Amino acid sequence: MIKEEGEMLDNKHKIKSSQLFVFIIAAQIGIGILTLPSIIVEIAGHDAWISVILAGIITSLALVIIMLLLNRYKDKSILEINKLLYGRYLGSIINLFIITYTFIAATLGTRIFTDVIKVSALKLTSPVVLTFFILIPAIYLAWYGLKAICRFANTLLVIFSLVVIFFLITHNDFRLTFLMPVADAGIGPITMAIIPSFFGFLGIELVTIIYPNITDKENAMKYALAANLFSMTFFVIVTGYSTGFFGEEMLKYMEFPLFNIARSYKAPVFERIDLFFVALWLPAMGSSILKFFFSSYYSINILFNIQKRGVLLSMVYISVVVLSRVPKDVVQTNQFLEVLNFIGIGFISFLCICYLLSFVNKRGVGIK
Repeated sequence: MIKEEGEMLDNKHKIKSSQLFVFIIAAQIGIGILTLPSIIVEIAGHDAWISVILAGIITSLALVIIMLLLNRYKDKSILEINKLLYGRYLGSIINLFIITYTFIAATLGTRIFTDVIKVSALKLTSPVVLTFFILIPAIYLAWYGLKAICRFANTLLVIFSLVVIFFLITHNDFRLTFLMPVADAGIGPITMAIIPSFFGFLGIELVTIIYPNITDKENAMKYALAANLFSMTFFVIVTGYSTGFFGEEMLKYMEFPLFNIARSYKAPVFERIDLFFVALWLPAMGSSILKFFFSSYYSINILFNIQKRGVLLSMVYISVVVLSRVPKDVVQTNQFLEVLNFIGIGFISFLCICYLLSFVNKRGVGIK
């Protein structure tokens, strides 16, 4: 009976490489894109889109190394690889850091999600109440497994397409001259803006946690790179269009440029079309949080072999809700998020180091 239940549970998490494609996109695009244009424009000016492309290329190279690492260990996640590379005790400590990283990412993402809704739509609603309701879809989908999460993420492709269509509708206010001359900022500022641009691509590291659940691993790298390319293209479009729409000087002072574009559009019937745009973007933000929420819950479940999934899921849910209220305000939330972003870069760098070490310590390499 227990064996059958375990097999059913495993089946809920089995996905194809094509579903990995939407998983990565959903993890990367959602929350980061809201503030990305204004942050990197402040550094690289109207050449910010170039920094995004360079960050996307670097991320793709890191992703290749990560996938090569996973291929060397066949059906093992990073949680198992760490114990093989670094031993039982040090590996377990590293695994706890990984779980903490995904948990804090879900927590801060939830806080930002709550703040966006409160500022743009539900100003009188209690933040705690908002947070509780925001995470209900995350619990529901996490309970039904990785397969359900990836199926839900498919809807985001429609949302991203609608964003591009909305840009086409408002193209009369776009000024190509705001993007000229190309590379005028110089090598220094463009290079410096690569790091904050790289923050938007965080999410690829989650592949190392769910990798054993991919059924056609021979196609995993291809779809993972395609997903990163998709995200890069979308980031470039949003950053470039935001710069051309507002100009670099105005864009620097905007917190959520994507929503500001919607607010500037006057529709003949709808008075506040920006609210419709925010509502349209809610699944994208929620899906981004969901990927880190699930990765945290799933990692804890795998690492500690907890049988009562409902209890664990409830504990993670309550913990995220409570800890998301720790930051005093938006400024402190952004400060915590900036630190977390650097930790995310450190995590990806750590994975690249693991690949190199796997040629020194070959324990478990090539063994299913």
